[in-house]
Amino acid sequence: MAMASSSMEIAHTPGLERRLRRGDTSAAAAAEEAAPPREVVVEEEEEEGEEEKVYVAVGKDVKEGKATLVWAIENMAGPKKVVALVLVHVHCPPKMISIMGCRFPASKLKEQEVTAHRKLEMSSIYKTMNAYLNICSSKKVRAEKVVIERDDVGEGLVEIVADRGITKLVMGAASEKQYSRKMKMPKSKKALNVQRHARPSCAIWFVCKGNLICTREAGKQGFGMMQPPIASQRSGFSRLEDQLFVALPLVRHKSLTWTPKPMQEIWKERKSSLTSDSNGETKAVTLLHEVSNVSTPSSWSSAEDSISDRWDDISSSNGLKSSSEYVQRKEDDHQVVCPPHQLEKDLTNHKLYEKLRSALEEAEKLKREVYEETCRRQRAERDLYEAMQKVKASDVLHIKEMKQKKEMEEKLTREMVEAEKLRKQRDEALDELQNEHENKIALEHQSIHLELRIEELLLQRDDAVREAEELRKQKREQTATTQGTVNVVEFSYSELQQATNDFDNSLKIGEGGYGTVYKGFLHHTAVAIKILNPPTLHSQFYEEVNVLNKVRHPNLVTLIGVCMEFPALVYEFMPNGSLEDRLICTNNTKPLTWQHRVRIMSEICSTLIFLHSSNLNVVHGDLKPANILLDANYVAKIGDSGISRLSDQCNEKTTLYNKTHPKGTFAYMDPEYIITGNLTPQSDVYSFGLVILRLLTGRSAFGLARDVGEAMGKGSLQALLDRSAGDWPFLQAENLAQVSLRCCEIKRKNRPNLASEVSKVLEAMMKSASLGLASLSFRSVSEDGRGIPSYFICPILQEIMRDPVIAADGFTYEGEAILGWLESGHLTSPMTNLKLRHSELIPNHALRSAIQEWLQQQE
Repeated sequence: MAMASSSMEIAHTPGLERRLRRGDTSAAAAAEEAAPPREVVVEEEEEEGEEEKVYVAVGKDVKEGKATLVWAIENMAGPKKVVALVLVHVHCPPKMISIMGCRFPASKLKEQEVTAHRKLEMSSIYKTMNAYLNICSSKKVRAEKVVIERDDVGEGLVEIVADRGITKLVMGAASEKQYSRKMKMPKSKKALNVQRHARPSCAIWFVCKGNLICTREAGKQGFGMMQPPIASQRSGFSRLEDQLFVALPLVRHKSLTWTPKPMQEIWKERKSSLTSDSNGETKAVTLLHEVSNVSTPSSWSSAEDSISDRWDDISSSNGLKSSSEYVQRKEDDHQVVCPPHQLEKDLTNHKLYEKLRSALEEAEKLKREVYEETCRRQRAERDLYEAMQKVKASDVLHIKEMKQKKEMEEKLTREMVEAEKLRKQRDEALDELQNEHENKIALEHQSIHLELRIEELLLQRDDAVREAEELRKQKREQTATTQGTVNVVEFSYSELQQATNDFDNSLKIGEGGYGTVYKGFLHHTAVAIKILNPPTLHSQFYEEVNVLNKVRHPNLVTLIGVCMEFPALVYEFMPNGSLEDRLICTNNTKPLTWQHRVRIMSEICSTLIFLHSSNLNVVHGDLKPANILLDANYVAKIGDSGISRLSDQCNEKTTLYNKTHPKGTFAYMDPEYIITGNLTPQSDVYSFGLVILRLLTGRSAFGLARDVGEAMGKGSLQALLDRSAGDWPFLQAENLAQVSLRCCEIKRKNRPNLASEVSKVLEAMMKSASLGLASLSFRSVSEDGRGIPSYFICPILQEIMRDPVIAADGFTYEGEAILGWLESGHLTSPMTNLKLRHSELIPNHALRSAIQEWLQQQE
């Protein structure tokens, strides 16, 4: 019989009959503990005839081991091949055992606990191996199973290859997670260990995920030869036991061999007592020689007594009680099979066979008792675990009930407090009801008075509604702030030096308390560069940049850029200078007509309304003719916003701005601002009134309001009007003078509102001036070919329009300019800042033809 056979052989000899008759079954339990490796072997019924055996190493995970097994079945075995598979599993007992959710070292636990845990492990392994056998059965391949215990899987496989003389082995190369198509060598430690240390006579196929990774071919030396186990690893008793099993016949047995721990401990005691006596070993060897000399069935009965007597001597000298200790004996699966003719002769002794079977049944009975004891212990542990779980559940329930009790007590306390509060409220309500009852008579007497008051309030409400409607209407007509902050360009100091020819005095066009203004050229464009004085660096510079960078209006001077390293501001250049220069006719310039002056008044008024009514609530603070600049078309633009203020509160126009040191031109400063230092929008109204009087009279601002007031009282206003401006419409000029004098009132509360009063007077005067202004524009073009009609100029670009279009606000713009305005996100008019009804643009063909005709005439 081949060494790979998984059947369990049992010694059957007449010499052991009397020991088995005594019922000593401890040897059967100790057979497994005596050998270093404990191995469990199960065999299916094998057929007669020689079969080649292929060993397949399988693990606990059937899912991964199935791929290796299927590969071995398809490539090494099959229904038509006379090949049987031997499934080998190396079990590594864990050093830590889990009991009731905790892990303990196996060495620290009781033997009964360790035994029960090992029993459960073997039961799981038994199910796993049966699953592998079912796979083989489904493929119609004969298979056997072998289970051994080792601390290391690789070493266990190396030992079983050596002990069984295995010549063909199939095993995994690595886990399926490590598989790749480029994999050419095994990766797991156990596979590498087997590849390096397994006997050369064994051919090994390494498989991963159902694919052959590599093959270790068998060496020529010792190929196909079965090598004996290593003698140095066996004790003297093991050698004695091997010699005994050589002499004894073997019998097949199909049941799974498993020795409980208590019987193993008994076997250890017997083994130690036997191996400690050298004389006992000598006697056992002598006994084996006598058994070996028996060759015929007739000599068995005569030698039986002699063997039994000698065996008693050995047992008595070494502490052995029964020869049944050798039942189920095997070491490292090294089995020696007697020749078939000797086995047939031994089986003829039916009586001895019956005694041997009785001994085996006794051993099985003892095993069942141990198993039942283990089960009882497991049930007790399970009951203990369930009891502990119930205790824990009871504790949790107790805690939960205590928590609920506490919550109920707190809730009860809150309810009691709430009830007390309700009682107090009830008492208070009763007291209040009593008081109300007492006051009822008094209230009835007051009802008539209240009805009259209600009528009065209704009248006031109607007035407030009308006033609110008027304010909303004015707000819609007023300009608003721009949608976002205007981006300015930052220039370097060297660029400003180059633009002004190193600040040449010949390019100086103005000088004031806050700095000097030069004319310069940046990027081939004429600009006005204002160099601020160092004392006003932080206050003036940043405040003016902040104001001009947040507001934008066609009648405000456009801030082009700033210089941060040397505080300077770059404005658009105004070729016609300031209004002051035009009033005093600097450089013999022509005086402004009354139509131009009325238009300038209207433009300044609309700009102030825009600043005061915007969300930023800006106050200029230094409005005077010198700060009103005129472009090439005499369009007024307010400049020098150096002392403009931004409000922190935008809800009221009467917001005060505390200034301990008032700044500005004294003649145009609000008297209350000079006294209190509080700057308000009414301060600009005062300054604007003086500007109107100057445009009407052409005189200096000092004492002008007094002179005009006296002239109005005497009815001699006609004598004060500036005759160089042309023939003023006297009635309208007189109305304008009256409004101007109201603007110059000492007390702010007496000054008129720009939007509701002043603008209406200017609007009426603008109607009469519009016709004269149009004729004057055409006349100026004919007199001076270089003059450009104002309606040819784009309000945004301030250049002659090439493609004039009409927007929803009724104004005409350059097509590209208004498109850029709308595409940048603006939804309001560039001129009025009112929201546009739509974004459609209508080409102004008539104006375009007029511009082209005028340009041809100029050429």
